[in-house]
Amino acid sequence: MKIYLIRHTQPDIEKGICYGSSDLDVAETFTSEAFAVKAVLPKITNKTKIYSSPLQRCFKLAEFIAKGHPIYIEKRLTEISFGEWEMKPWRSFGKETLIKWKANFVHTPCPGGESFQSVFDRVTALYEEVLKMEADQVFLVNHSGVIRAFLCHLQGIPLENAFDEQFGFGVVFEIENGKV
Repeated sequence: MKIYLIRHTQPDIEKGICYGSSDLDVAETFTSEAFAVKAVLPKITNKTKIYSSPLQRCFKLAEFIAKGHPIYIEKRLTEISFGEWEMKPWRSFGKETLIKWKANFVHTPCPGGESFQSVFDRVTALYEEVLKMEADQVFLVNHSGVIRAFLCHLQGIPLENAFDEQFGFGVVFEIENGKV
């Protein structure tokens, strides 16, 4: 079985805003970005399973890719919740607050949010379930933080280093036999 981690396309929000689990729509560039994503994915078969985060920026991409194939909503694919920080400019939290949070984001959630450890835990549980599915390929349409948790699990990356590698919207990671 091959598993494809698919990040959503550009959301409709200005840069510098903390948005995590906020339900944002897609940007005007959605169609061209979605075609680019679809172009790197294999053809959907009757043994393909497609799962999406419930957030519309993922579900719209899943619908575009699926073209009538069933899509299953999976809450564990939802992006990290930044709690009270959602939809506020990152600069509004103050430098000291951000430094303190970044020093232990793995275990310390934002006020009212969740820690990266909790994202990792739900993602690894989901991964184990996906491995037991009867499918030739599984598409998981989700978010940067969720993909980073998958990559940490699969590549043995310490959670503290989850954000060292940068990647853009619409990126696709292929997993086969537990390797990326």
